[in-house]
Amino acid sequence: MKVPIAYSKRTKKPIGISYEEYGMPYTEFVDERGEIKSIFEGEPKRKTPLPLTVNVKFLHETKLLRNPHILPFLPFFQDLPKSYVYRKPKPIENIEIERLIIGGGTSGIATLDSKSLLITRELFGDIIFDISPSPFLEKNEIIKRLKEKVKENEQRVLYGNYIGKFDEGILVELRDKFLLVNAKKVVVSTGARTLKPIFNGNWEPGIVSREFYLKKLGPEKNGKILVLGFNDLAAKTALNANNAIILAPKHIEFSFSPYFRELIEEKGIEIKRDYITEVKSTNQKIVVNTESNTYEVSLVVFSTLKQPRIEVTSSMGIPYTYEGHLYKPIKTNSGVDFTGGTLGIVDEYLSFLSGEALNNPDKLEEFKKLHYTEAQNNSLSESPYYYGSKGVVCECEEVYLEDIEYAKSLGMRDTEEVKRVTGLGTGKCQGKACVITSADYMKSPVLISFRTPIYPVRL
Repeated sequence: MKVPIAYSKRTKKPIGISYEEYGMPYTEFVDERGEIKSIFEGEPKRKTPLPLTVNVKFLHETKLLRNPHILPFLPFFQDLPKSYVYRKPKPIENIEIERLIIGGGTSGIATLDSKSLLITRELFGDIIFDISPSPFLEKNEIIKRLKEKVKENEQRVLYGNYIGKFDEGILVELRDKFLLVNAKKVVVSTGARTLKPIFNGNWEPGIVSREFYLKKLGPEKNGKILVLGFNDLAAKTALNANNAIILAPKHIEFSFSPYFRELIEEKGIEIKRDYITEVKSTNQKIVVNTESNTYEVSLVVFSTLKQPRIEVTSSMGIPYTYEGHLYKPIKTNSGVDFTGGTLGIVDEYLSFLSGEALNNPDKLEEFKKLHYTEAQNNSLSESPYYYGSKGVVCECEEVYLEDIEYAKSLGMRDTEEVKRVTGLGTGKCQGKACVITSADYMKSPVLISFRTPIYPVRL
Protein backbone atom coordinates (compact mmCIF):
# COMPACT_ATOMS: atom_id res chain seq x y z
CA MET A 1 0.00 0.00 0.00
CA LYS A 2 1.22 3.48 -0.88
CA VAL A 3 1.29 5.82 2.11
CA PRO A 4 -1.21 8.62 1.34
CA ILE A 5 -0.28 12.28 1.42
CA ALA A 6 -2.18 15.44 2.30
CA TYR A 7 -1.28 19.11 1.96
CA SER A 8 -0.60 21.29 4.95
CA LYS A 9 -3.02 24.07 5.78
CA ARG A 10 -0.60 26.98 5.80
CA THR A 11 2.39 26.27 3.52
CA LYS A 12 0.60 23.71 1.26
CA LYS A 13 3.55 21.37 1.74
CA PRO A 14 2.89 17.64 1.07
CA ILE A 15 2.73 15.75 4.35
CA GLY A 16 2.79 11.98 4.61
CA ILE A 17 -0.07 10.46 6.59
CA SER A 18 1.38 8.97 9.77
CA TYR A 19 -1.71 7.71 11.58
CA GLU A 20 -4.56 5.40 10.60
CA GLU A 21 -6.68 6.36 13.62
CA TYR A 22 -9.86 8.38 13.11
CA GLY A 23 -9.54 11.91 14.45
CA MET A 24 -5.78 12.14 13.98
CA PRO A 25 -4.08 14.64 11.60
CA TYR A 26 -5.24 14.59 7.98
CA THR A 27 -7.05 11.24 8.23
CA GLU A 28 -10.13 12.91 6.71
CA PHE A 29 -10.64 15.67 4.15
CA VAL A 30 -13.49 17.52 2.45
CA ASP A 31 -13.68 16.78 -1.26
CA GLU A 32 -14.84 19.16 -4.01
CA ARG A 33 -18.50 18.18 -3.49
CA GLY A 34 -18.38 18.95 0.22
CA GLU A 35 -18.31 15.29 1.27
CA ILE A 36 -16.09 14.26 4.19
CA LYS A 37 -13.86 11.40 3.03
CA SER A 38 -11.30 9.14 4.64
CA ILE A 39 -7.75 9.70 3.39
CA PHE A 40 -7.68 5.96 2.66
CA GLU A 41 -10.56 6.34 0.18
CA GLY A 42 -8.73 8.89 -1.95
CA GLU A 43 -6.24 11.72 -1.64
CA PRO A 44 -7.14 15.42 -1.56
CA LYS A 45 -6.17 17.62 -4.48
CA ARG A 46 -3.24 19.96 -4.09
CA LYS A 47 -4.18 23.31 -2.57
CA THR A 48 -4.44 26.26 -4.95
CA PRO A 49 -4.10 29.40 -2.78
CA LEU A 50 -0.72 30.97 -2.19
CA PRO A 51 1.32 29.36 0.58
CA LEU A 52 1.84 31.32 3.78
CA THR A 53 5.51 30.51 4.24
CA VAL A 54 6.22 32.44 7.41
CA ASN A 55 6.85 31.23 10.93
CA VAL A 56 5.02 32.01 14.17
CA LYS A 57 7.58 34.63 15.17
CA PHE A 58 6.94 36.60 11.96
CA LEU A 59 3.17 36.41 12.44
CA HIS A 60 3.45 37.66 16.01
CA GLU A 61 5.91 40.44 15.46
CA THR A 62 4.58 41.86 12.18
CA LYS A 63 1.98 44.40 13.26
CA LEU A 64 0.79 44.93 9.69
CA LEU A 65 -0.74 41.42 9.66
CA ARG A 66 -2.91 42.32 12.65
CA ASN A 67 -4.41 45.30 10.82
CA PRO A 68 -8.22 44.90 10.88
CA HIS A 69 -8.34 45.45 7.10
CA ILE A 70 -5.83 42.64 6.44
CA LEU A 71 -6.93 40.02 9.01
CA PRO A 72 -10.08 38.99 7.06
CA PHE A 73 -7.91 37.94 4.11
CA LEU A 74 -5.60 35.57 6.04
CA PRO A 75 -8.06 32.61 5.98
CA PHE A 76 -7.78 32.68 2.18
CA PHE A 77 -4.27 31.27 2.53
CA GLN A 78 -5.64 28.26 4.42
CA ASP A 79 -8.09 27.17 1.70
CA LEU A 80 -10.80 26.18 4.16
CA PRO A 81 -13.78 24.16 2.81
CA LYS A 82 -16.36 26.34 1.09
CA SER A 83 -19.28 24.04 1.92
CA TYR A 84 -20.32 20.74 3.45
CA VAL A 85 -23.02 18.31 2.38
CA TYR A 86 -26.05 18.66 4.65
CA ARG A 87 -26.85 15.66 6.84
CA LYS A 88 -30.14 15.04 8.59
CA PRO A 89 -29.65 15.52 12.37
CA LYS A 90 -29.39 12.31 14.36
CA PRO A 91 -31.87 11.64 17.17
CA ILE A 92 -30.67 11.36 20.79
CA GLU A 93 -31.70 8.32 22.84
CA ASN A 94 -31.34 8.22 26.63
CA ILE A 95 -30.38 4.94 28.31
CA GLU A 96 -29.47 3.82 31.83
CA ILE A 97 -27.12 0.88 32.36
CA GLU A 98 -25.04 -0.76 35.08
CA ARG A 99 -21.64 -0.38 33.44
CA LEU A 100 -20.38 1.39 30.33
CA ILE A 101 -17.09 0.29 28.73
CA ILE A 102 -15.60 3.00 26.50
CA GLY A 103 -13.20 1.44 24.00
CA GLY A 104 -12.54 -2.08 22.78
CA GLY A 105 -9.23 -3.81 22.23
CA THR A 106 -7.86 -6.54 24.43
CA SER A 107 -8.71 -5.01 27.82
CA GLY A 108 -12.12 -3.69 26.80
CA ILE A 109 -13.25 -7.08 25.53
CA ALA A 110 -11.86 -8.78 28.64
CA THR A 111 -13.99 -6.47 30.81
CA LEU A 112 -17.26 -7.48 29.12
CA ASP A 113 -19.90 -9.24 31.20
CA SER A 114 -23.68 -9.58 31.31
CA LYS A 115 -24.15 -6.16 32.95
CA SER A 116 -21.97 -4.16 30.58
CA LEU A 117 -22.36 -2.25 27.33
CA LEU A 118 -19.21 -1.72 25.24
CA ILE A 119 -18.91 1.22 22.81
CA THR A 120 -15.97 1.10 20.43
CA ARG A 121 -14.94 2.25 16.98
CA GLU A 122 -12.67 -0.77 16.48
CA LEU A 123 -13.14 -4.03 18.35
CA PHE A 124 -9.90 -6.03 18.42
CA GLY A 125 -7.17 -3.42 17.96
CA ASP A 126 -3.51 -4.24 17.20
CA ILE A 127 -3.41 -7.78 18.54
CA ILE A 128 -4.74 -9.52 15.43
CA PHE A 129 -2.07 -7.85 13.26
CA ASP A 130 0.95 -8.02 15.57
CA ILE A 131 2.98 -11.25 15.28
CA SER A 132 5.38 -10.38 18.10
CA PRO A 133 5.01 -12.68 21.15
CA SER A 134 3.93 -12.07 24.72
CA PRO A 135 6.32 -13.51 27.32
CA PHE A 136 3.37 -14.57 29.48
CA LEU A 137 0.95 -16.42 27.16
CA GLU A 138 0.80 -17.56 23.54
CA LYS A 139 -0.72 -14.87 21.35
CA ASN A 140 -3.11 -17.31 19.67
CA GLU A 141 -4.50 -18.30 23.07
CA ILE A 142 -5.15 -14.65 23.97
CA ILE A 143 -6.96 -14.09 20.65
CA LYS A 144 -9.00 -17.25 21.20
CA ARG A 145 -10.16 -16.02 24.60
CA LEU A 146 -11.04 -12.63 23.17
CA LYS A 147 -13.15 -14.15 20.40
CA GLU A 148 -14.96 -16.34 22.92
CA LYS A 149 -15.75 -13.24 25.00
CA VAL A 150 -17.11 -11.42 21.96
CA LYS A 151 -19.25 -14.39 20.95
CA GLU A 152 -20.75 -14.60 24.45
CA ASN A 153 -21.48 -10.86 24.55
CA GLU A 154 -22.01 -9.82 20.93
CA GLN A 155 -25.35 -8.15 21.76
CA ARG A 156 -23.56 -5.91 24.25
CA VAL A 157 -21.14 -4.40 21.72
CA LEU A 158 -22.01 -1.23 19.79
CA TYR A 159 -19.81 0.55 17.26
CA GLY A 160 -19.42 4.27 17.66
CA ASN A 161 -17.39 7.18 19.07
CA TYR A 162 -17.12 8.58 22.56
CA ILE A 163 -17.98 12.27 22.18
CA GLY A 164 -17.69 13.49 25.76
CA LYS A 165 -19.12 13.79 29.23
CA PHE A 166 -21.94 16.22 29.99
CA ASP A 167 -23.99 16.96 33.09
CA GLU A 168 -26.76 14.85 31.56
CA GLY A 169 -24.52 11.83 30.96
CA ILE A 170 -21.91 10.42 28.56
CA LEU A 171 -22.60 11.06 24.90
CA VAL A 172 -21.60 8.53 22.23
CA GLU A 173 -22.28 8.70 18.52
CA LEU A 174 -23.50 5.64 16.63
CA ARG A 175 -24.11 5.34 12.90
CA ASP A 176 -27.76 6.39 13.07
CA LYS A 177 -28.16 8.13 16.45
CA PHE A 178 -26.58 9.54 19.57
CA LEU A 179 -26.78 7.72 22.89
CA LEU A 180 -26.83 9.71 26.11
CA VAL A 181 -25.72 7.13 28.65
CA ASN A 182 -26.15 7.22 32.40
CA ALA A 183 -24.08 4.41 33.93
CA LYS A 184 -23.43 3.49 37.56
CA LYS A 185 -19.86 2.53 36.60
CA VAL A 186 -17.61 3.49 33.71
CA VAL A 187 -14.54 1.64 32.43
CA VAL A 188 -12.17 3.51 30.10
CA SER A 189 -10.43 1.03 27.80
CA THR A 190 -9.49 3.42 25.02
CA GLY A 191 -5.91 2.17 24.96
CA ALA A 192 -2.81 4.04 23.89
CA ARG A 193 -1.11 5.27 20.74
CA THR A 194 2.44 5.88 19.52
CA LEU A 195 3.32 9.48 18.67
CA LYS A 196 5.61 10.99 16.06
CA PRO A 197 9.08 12.05 17.30
CA ILE A 198 10.69 15.37 16.41
CA PHE A 199 13.39 15.54 13.69
CA ASN A 200 14.10 17.31 10.42
CA GLY A 201 11.93 15.85 7.66
CA ASN A 202 9.44 14.09 9.96
CA TRP A 203 6.65 15.22 7.61
CA GLU A 204 7.96 13.11 4.70
CA PRO A 205 5.72 10.28 3.36
CA GLY A 206 6.59 6.84 4.76
CA ILE A 207 7.07 7.88 8.40
CA VAL A 208 4.24 6.06 10.16
CA SER A 209 3.02 5.03 13.58
CA ARG A 210 3.35 1.49 14.85
CA GLU A 211 -0.43 1.09 14.56
CA PHE A 212 -0.46 2.28 10.92
CA TYR A 213 2.36 -0.13 10.10
CA LEU A 214 0.65 -3.14 11.65
CA LYS A 215 -2.88 -2.50 10.39
CA LYS A 216 -2.38 -0.94 6.95
CA LEU A 217 1.07 -1.91 5.67
CA GLY A 218 1.20 -5.68 6.06
CA PRO A 219 2.89 -6.30 2.68
CA GLU A 220 5.57 -3.75 3.60
CA LYS A 221 6.73 -6.05 6.39
CA ASN A 222 8.88 -7.69 3.74
CA GLY A 223 10.89 -4.51 3.30
CA LYS A 224 13.59 -3.02 5.50
CA ILE A 225 12.28 -0.70 8.19
CA LEU A 226 13.83 1.73 10.64
CA VAL A 227 12.10 1.54 14.03
CA LEU A 228 12.33 4.63 16.24
CA GLY A 229 12.31 3.58 19.88
CA PHE A 230 14.34 2.23 22.74
CA ASN A 231 12.36 -0.38 24.70
CA ASP A 232 10.27 -3.55 24.39
CA LEU A 233 7.67 -1.74 22.29
CA ALA A 234 10.31 -0.99 19.66
CA ALA A 235 11.48 -4.61 19.84
CA LYS A 236 7.92 -5.88 19.29
CA THR A 237 7.58 -3.64 16.23
CA ALA A 238 10.92 -4.75 14.77
CA LEU A 239 9.99 -8.42 15.23
CA ASN A 240 7.14 -7.90 12.75
CA ALA A 241 9.61 -7.12 9.95
CA ASN A 242 11.92 -9.36 7.97
CA ASN A 243 14.65 -6.74 8.21
CA ALA A 244 14.73 -4.00 10.83
CA ILE A 245 17.03 -1.57 12.60
CA ILE A 246 16.09 0.04 15.92
CA LEU A 247 17.27 3.62 16.34
CA ALA A 248 17.15 5.51 19.66
CA PRO A 249 18.22 9.12 20.22
CA LYS A 250 21.83 9.49 21.30
CA HIS A 251 20.83 10.64 24.79
CA ILE A 252 18.67 7.54 25.44
CA GLU A 253 19.94 4.20 26.71
CA PHE A 254 18.19 1.06 25.47
CA SER A 255 15.80 -0.51 27.97
CA PHE A 256 14.92 -3.99 26.69
CA SER A 257 13.74 -6.74 29.01
CA PRO A 258 15.92 -9.90 28.92
CA TYR A 259 13.14 -11.71 27.02
CA PHE A 260 13.00 -9.23 24.12
CA ARG A 261 16.74 -8.54 24.09
CA GLU A 262 17.30 -12.24 23.44
CA LEU A 263 14.71 -12.24 20.63
CA ILE A 264 16.21 -9.28 18.79
CA GLU A 265 19.70 -10.77 19.11
CA GLU A 266 18.45 -14.10 17.72
CA LYS A 267 16.88 -12.32 14.73
CA GLY A 268 19.98 -10.18 14.15
CA ILE A 269 18.19 -6.85 14.58
CA GLU A 270 20.69 -3.98 14.76
CA ILE A 271 20.31 -1.38 17.51
CA LYS A 272 21.80 2.11 17.10
CA ARG A 273 21.83 5.40 18.98
CA ASP A 274 22.10 8.63 17.00
CA TYR A 275 20.43 11.90 16.10
CA ILE A 276 18.61 12.34 12.78
CA THR A 277 19.81 15.27 10.67
CA GLU A 278 17.52 14.89 7.64
CA VAL A 279 15.01 12.54 6.02
CA LYS A 280 14.16 12.46 2.32
CA SER A 281 11.46 10.29 0.76
CA THR A 282 11.01 9.05 -2.81
CA ASN A 283 8.56 6.55 -4.33
CA GLN A 284 11.09 3.76 -3.88
CA LYS A 285 12.82 4.44 -0.57
CA ILE A 286 13.36 6.70 2.42
CA VAL A 287 16.85 8.03 3.06
CA VAL A 288 17.53 8.78 6.72
CA ASN A 289 20.70 10.72 7.46
CA THR A 290 22.01 10.68 11.01
CA GLU A 291 25.09 12.31 12.46
CA SER A 292 27.18 9.21 11.73
CA ASN A 293 25.23 7.01 9.25
CA THR A 294 22.86 6.92 6.30
CA TYR A 295 20.01 4.39 6.19
CA GLU A 296 17.97 3.48 3.11
CA VAL A 297 14.69 1.86 4.16
CA SER A 298 11.16 1.29 2.89
CA LEU A 299 9.49 2.74 6.02
CA VAL A 300 10.28 4.59 9.23
CA VAL A 301 8.05 3.31 12.04
CA PHE A 302 7.87 5.27 15.28
CA SER A 303 7.43 3.10 18.37
CA THR A 304 8.79 5.30 21.13
CA LEU A 305 6.17 4.87 23.85
CA LYS A 306 2.53 3.82 24.11
CA GLN A 307 0.88 7.02 25.35
CA PRO A 308 -2.59 6.56 26.94
CA ARG A 309 -5.35 8.45 25.13
CA ILE A 310 -5.43 10.97 27.92
CA GLU A 311 -7.90 13.23 26.10
CA VAL A 312 -10.72 10.82 26.98
CA THR A 313 -10.20 10.74 30.74
CA SER A 314 -9.14 14.39 30.88
CA SER A 315 -12.41 15.45 29.22
CA MET A 316 -14.21 13.66 32.08
CA GLY A 317 -12.43 15.86 34.60
CA ILE A 318 -10.13 13.05 35.77
CA PRO A 319 -6.66 14.27 36.84
CA TYR A 320 -3.47 12.81 35.38
CA THR A 321 0.10 12.24 36.42
CA TYR A 322 3.31 12.79 34.44
CA GLU A 323 5.99 10.19 35.05
CA GLY A 324 8.33 8.17 32.88
CA HIS A 325 7.44 10.43 29.92
CA LEU A 326 3.83 9.18 30.07
CA TYR A 327 0.70 11.11 30.98
CA LYS A 328 -1.63 8.68 32.76
CA PRO A 329 -5.01 9.11 34.50
CA ILE A 330 -5.16 8.97 38.29
CA LYS A 331 -7.69 6.65 39.93
CA THR A 332 -10.22 8.63 41.98
CA ASN A 333 -13.55 7.87 43.67
CA SER A 334 -15.49 8.97 40.59
CA GLY A 335 -16.75 5.49 39.69
CA VAL A 336 -14.39 5.31 36.69
CA ASP A 337 -11.90 2.44 36.22
CA PHE A 338 -9.08 2.12 33.69
CA THR A 339 -7.68 -0.90 31.88
CA GLY A 340 -4.98 -1.85 29.37
CA GLY A 341 -3.25 0.87 27.43
CA THR A 342 -5.06 3.55 29.44
CA LEU A 343 -2.85 2.40 32.32
CA GLY A 344 0.25 2.44 30.11
CA ILE A 345 0.32 -1.35 29.69
CA VAL A 346 2.07 -2.67 26.58
CA ASP A 347 1.86 -6.47 26.83
CA GLU A 348 -1.29 -8.08 25.43
CA TYR A 349 -1.81 -10.66 28.17
CA LEU A 350 -1.35 -8.08 30.91
CA SER A 351 -3.88 -5.91 29.11
CA PHE A 352 -6.29 -8.87 29.06
CA LEU A 353 -5.76 -9.50 32.78
CA SER A 354 -6.36 -5.85 33.65
CA GLY A 355 -9.86 -6.19 32.19
CA GLU A 356 -10.59 -9.59 33.68
CA ALA A 357 -9.50 -8.37 37.13
CA LEU A 358 -12.51 -6.02 37.24
CA ASN A 359 -14.83 -9.05 37.07
CA ASN A 360 -12.71 -11.67 38.86
CA PRO A 361 -10.71 -10.68 41.98
CA ASP A 362 -8.61 -13.85 41.62
CA LYS A 363 -7.10 -12.38 38.45
CA LEU A 364 -6.02 -9.23 40.27
CA GLU A 365 -3.12 -10.90 42.08
CA GLU A 366 -1.83 -12.50 38.87
CA PHE A 367 -2.07 -9.12 37.15
CA LYS A 368 -0.16 -7.32 39.91
CA LYS A 369 2.60 -9.94 39.94
CA LEU A 370 3.14 -9.95 36.18
CA HIS A 371 2.68 -6.21 35.79
CA TYR A 372 5.56 -5.65 38.17
CA THR A 373 7.83 -7.79 35.97
CA GLU A 374 6.87 -5.77 32.85
CA ALA A 375 7.85 -2.42 34.38
CA GLN A 376 10.66 -0.80 32.41
CA ASN A 377 12.96 2.12 32.99
CA ASN A 378 11.35 5.14 31.35
CA SER A 379 12.77 7.57 33.92
CA LEU A 380 14.98 9.35 31.39
CA SER A 381 16.20 12.89 31.90
CA GLU A 382 15.52 14.07 28.33
CA SER A 383 12.59 13.38 26.05
CA PRO A 384 12.77 10.16 23.97
CA TYR A 385 10.73 11.99 21.32
CA TYR A 386 13.62 14.33 20.54
CA TYR A 387 15.62 12.94 17.58
CA GLY A 388 16.85 16.18 16.08
CA SER A 389 16.88 19.97 16.27
CA LYS A 390 14.19 20.59 13.64
CA GLY A 391 10.84 19.16 12.63
CA VAL A 392 7.11 19.65 12.74
CA VAL A 393 5.45 19.27 16.15
CA CYS A 394 1.80 20.09 15.38
CA GLU A 395 0.90 18.86 11.90
CA CYS A 396 -2.62 20.32 11.82
CA GLU A 397 -1.49 23.90 12.44
CA GLU A 398 2.08 23.52 11.16
CA VAL A 399 3.83 24.43 14.37
CA TYR A 400 7.53 23.59 14.19
CA LEU A 401 10.15 23.07 16.88
CA GLU A 402 11.51 26.57 16.18
CA ASP A 403 8.04 27.94 17.02
CA ILE A 404 8.04 26.11 20.35
CA GLU A 405 11.45 27.58 21.10
CA TYR A 406 10.18 31.03 20.19
CA ALA A 407 7.26 30.64 22.61
CA LYS A 408 9.69 29.52 25.32
CA SER A 409 11.79 32.63 24.67
CA LEU A 410 8.71 34.70 25.48
CA GLY A 411 8.44 33.01 28.86
CA MET A 412 5.91 30.28 27.99
CA ARG A 413 6.60 27.23 30.16
CA ASP A 414 3.77 24.73 29.56
CA THR A 415 1.71 23.59 26.59
CA GLU A 416 -1.37 25.62 27.52
CA GLU A 417 0.72 28.80 27.34
CA VAL A 418 2.52 27.67 24.17
CA LYS A 419 -0.87 26.93 22.58
CA ARG A 420 -1.91 30.58 23.02
CA VAL A 421 1.20 31.82 21.21
CA THR A 422 1.56 29.23 18.45
CA GLY A 423 -1.83 27.61 17.89
CA LEU A 424 -0.40 24.23 18.97
CA GLY A 425 -3.18 21.72 19.55
CA THR A 426 -5.96 23.87 18.06
CA GLY A 427 -6.28 22.01 14.74
CA LYS A 428 -8.66 19.26 13.74
CA CYS A 429 -7.13 16.59 15.97
CA GLN A 430 -7.38 18.98 18.94
CA GLY A 431 -3.94 18.12 20.28
CA LYS A 432 -4.17 14.33 20.27
CA ALA A 433 -0.99 14.04 18.18
CA CYS A 434 1.14 17.00 19.23
CA VAL A 435 0.46 18.03 22.81
CA ILE A 436 2.16 15.05 24.47
CA THR A 437 5.39 15.26 22.46
CA SER A 438 5.69 19.02 22.90
CA ALA A 439 4.89 18.81 26.62
CA ASP A 440 7.42 16.04 27.17
CA TYR A 441 10.04 17.98 25.21
CA MET A 442 9.40 20.97 27.49
CA LYS A 443 9.18 18.74 30.61
CA SER A 444 5.76 20.23 31.23
CA PRO A 445 3.48 18.37 33.66
CA VAL A 446 0.58 20.46 32.33
CA LEU A 447 -1.22 19.64 29.07
CA ILE A 448 -3.84 21.70 27.28
CA SER A 449 -7.46 21.38 28.39
CA PHE A 450 -9.10 18.58 26.39
CA ARG A 451 -12.74 19.57 26.04
CA THR A 452 -15.86 17.92 24.68
CA PRO A 453 -16.42 17.00 21.88
CA ILE A 454 -13.36 14.75 21.68
CA TYR A 455 -14.10 13.84 18.04
CA PRO A 456 -15.67 15.96 15.29
CA VAL A 457 -19.45 15.89 15.22
CA ARG A 458 -21.00 16.24 11.77
CA LEU A 459 -23.80 18.78 11.78
